[in-house]
Amino acid sequence: LWRENNRRALSGETVTGEVVYDRLNGEKNYYYNIITPIRDEEKIFGILGVLVDISELKQAEEALRKSEKRFRRLVETMNDGIGIQDENGLITYVNNKFCQMLNYKPDDFIGKPVTGFLDDHNRQILKNQTSVRRKGKVKPYEIEWICKDGKKIQTIMSPQAIFNDDGKFKGSFSVITDISILKQVEGALRESKERFRNLTEITSDWIWEVDKNGFYTYVSPKIQDILGYEPEEIIGKTPFYIMPPDEANRVFKIYNTLAASQKPLDCLENINLHKDGHQVVLETSGIPTFGSDGEFCGYRGIDRDITERKRVEKELRKAHDKLECRVKERTIELEVKTRSLEELNTAMKVLLKKREEDKEELEDNILTNVKELIVPFFKKIKKTKLDDQQKTFFSIIESNLNEIISPFTRKMSLKYLNLTPTEIQIANLVKHGSPSKKIAELMNVSPRTIDTHRKNIRRKIGLQGQRGNLRSHLLSLH
Repeated sequence: LWRENNRRALSGETVTGEVVYDRLNGEKNYYYNIITPIRDEEKIFGILGVLVDISELKQAEEALRKSEKRFRRLVETMNDGIGIQDENGLITYVNNKFCQMLNYKPDDFIGKPVTGFLDDHNRQILKNQTSVRRKGKVKPYEIEWICKDGKKIQTIMSPQAIFNDDGKFKGSFSVITDISILKQVEGALRESKERFRNLTEITSDWIWEVDKNGFYTYVSPKIQDILGYEPEEIIGKTPFYIMPPDEANRVFKIYNTLAASQKPLDCLENINLHKDGHQVVLETSGIPTFGSDGEFCGYRGIDRDITERKRVEKELRKAHDKLECRVKERTIELEVKTRSLEELNTAMKVLLKKREEDKEELEDNILTNVKELIVPFFKKIKKTKLDDQQKTFFSIIESNLNEIISPFTRKMSLKYLNLTPTEIQIANLVKHGSPSKKIAELMNVSPRTIDTHRKNIRRKIGLQGQRGNLRSHLLSLH
């Protein structure tokens, strides 16, 4: 290279360029070399070389290059957007994060006005902030960008004004932080607070919070309806402040025990004093609260007015006790009557047994008298001369007498309760083999009437429309 440069200079060309010389210790020296031809009036008779040591400058350039590389790597990989605009509001640089935030490519931004990515409202915000920035005053502010798909993204702009050596405004450098998720969280938090506020205002219960020492840090407005106090009158005081002394001591011990173990309060009944002095019974439930570091902070819970419920329970207990007393008295009365009924029942059983025995004795006597006093005379009468009509009458009398001492008549009347007395009499004659004509003569009626009775008997005992013999069926009833 040195020889080439000399040759070019000898040919009349002024040669400039950087050259590197190796030192004995291994380091390199950088020089800026200027070679010019030396002429007389006729020709070039030599060259003039000048070497300017630029080693320190080269080292500074290398350091600057490395610094710029590190800075660019940092800017391109950071989680916030970076943007640079000139004094005319045109974008001269954006990093990858900002491109990702708005879903554009870098070329979509370069040379474009910043206002092209804002709506009218946010353009005015940028205009106001730029005016302030030109005066050297900068502060972070919120601004909303329009993404490529039309969606909007909330950001915080942290700008820095750029001035030249003469103090003239040349643009600005801004760090752009996406706060969309933060805004969503803030909105959800606002909604949650609004819901909580609405619930505390419409619920019939009194909602509260206490710190770890038991002092109220929040009291819902419902306390005024329950105890007559304004919330401001209770904040900073403990629940025991509005309790009778004995009740305060009792509840204080329970609260300390639960707080020491950080256990919840579960339907703890306690007596409180209304602002006008009368007692109010509350049912307290609460859960322990903890900070982000897990440290116990206190309790959050509700108090429900159960004064009316306790009054009703008391009245119910009185009514229950009165009813139990009445039941005991009535039970004693019933026991006395039961014993009387048992004694009466025993007496009735004795009487019924005696009646049954008397009945059996009467039946035995009738049967014995018939067999001993009547049957023997029947035998004697049969040996006498009787005409046919007399024999028939005698046969009927004998048959009926046998019925008296046999269960047939009772069976007939019990089994076929719908038979009339006449039908039972005719059935008895049929059973003993008497034809209809003979039965008609004995009963002094026409045979047709007997036939009608026989049909009724067959219908009532279930033989209508059947070929079964009436006399055989009647005999089977023994």
